[in-house]
Amino acid sequence: MKKVIFFIVLLACSNLLSAQDDFRPGYIISLSGDTTYGEIDSRGDIKLATYCIFRNGMNSESVVFKPEDISGYGITEGKVYISQSLPGKGPRFLEYLVNGKLSLYYYREGKGDHYLIKKEGDTIRELPAKKDLIEIDGIKYHRTSKELIYLLAVMTQEAPQVRDKIKYIDVPKQKPLIDLVVSYHNAVCTDEKCIVYSKSQKTKLYIQPVAGILHYIGNTGETLFEYGAYINYWLPLVNERIYIKTGFTISSIGENQDFFYSYKSTEKIYSENIIKLPVQIMYLSPGGSIRPEFSAGPCVYLLKEYGRTKPYFRLLFSGGLNIKLKDEIYLFTGANIGRTPFYTNNTYFGSYSFSVLAGLTIKL
Repeated sequence: MKKVIFFIVLLACSNLLSAQDDFRPGYIISLSGDTTYGEIDSRGDIKLATYCIFRNGMNSESVVFKPEDISGYGITEGKVYISQSLPGKGPRFLEYLVNGKLSLYYYREGKGDHYLIKKEGDTIRELPAKKDLIEIDGIKYHRTSKELIYLLAVMTQEAPQVRDKIKYIDVPKQKPLIDLVVSYHNAVCTDEKCIVYSKSQKTKLYIQPVAGILHYIGNTGETLFEYGAYINYWLPLVNERIYIKTGFTISSIGENQDFFYSYKSTEKIYSENIIKLPVQIMYLSPGGSIRPEFSAGPCVYLLKEYGRTKPYFRLLFSGGLNIKLKDEIYLFTGANIGRTPFYTNNTYFGSYSFSVLAGLTIKL
């Protein structure tokens, strides 16, 4: 029953997050080439490839444009999209990654990521994403697609000096493809630089020093002091608002606190320090002054049992608010709840712990 409740809460949160808008300064380009400035709703790569939600200002009504309605759109100091009809797939908004003698495009749909390449004066072509399956001595192997290697080699044949970069492209990925396309342009065009629109190559790193209280929901209802630090790794190529959240927190058991026992004996077996190491997927909501965050994933409890450190794995759910103080410094307040691996009074202590924490979120 408790797992069902957790699932319902998580589903409700995901529906709430998907309903949030994220308007940023931007523009649309009409079919006749006219540019209109306003705000673009930036809510994930799949939506951005399917339609464009535009408004003239904060108090204006939003208008939805499909790829056949406009030539393209862009987010100021951000992504640029063009409308393109793809064979067998119909019209899409393609993210313009590089504009040069060899141009690179990208879009995402439910089946995965798609990269397309276009040589000046040629048609646009999608890069094969799947590896070839071969069989040697009855054993099946996957190897880099010959079609992918051949297509990239033909596209860059005027610049043999960039040929070595192709062998490092196992499957189409943004960073090595941008490197190849830019290198090709620089080799064949020395009087004009290409335009690299993609600005999301560097990984952001945020650190959150925190402190607060940890309460165990059970027979004893013990409350401990907890402190530590979280580290949030930005994953822009997965989603602009998705992070890996990890780090550690420590809570100390006083000498007179003896509620952690083995369920088979009265001998105290746990160390005085409880170390928690979460590894979670985090969603950081868009916003200006206040940015909510939600995360879920496994948490490793490190405890010293009979003199040996032993890990216990439990699921942890977390949430919090980041309130902007200055530039990339936020006041953080949050909470998490998860199951515990503890025992107490000869009874399985498989209930939950609840933490309330406060600290800072700082961009490194």
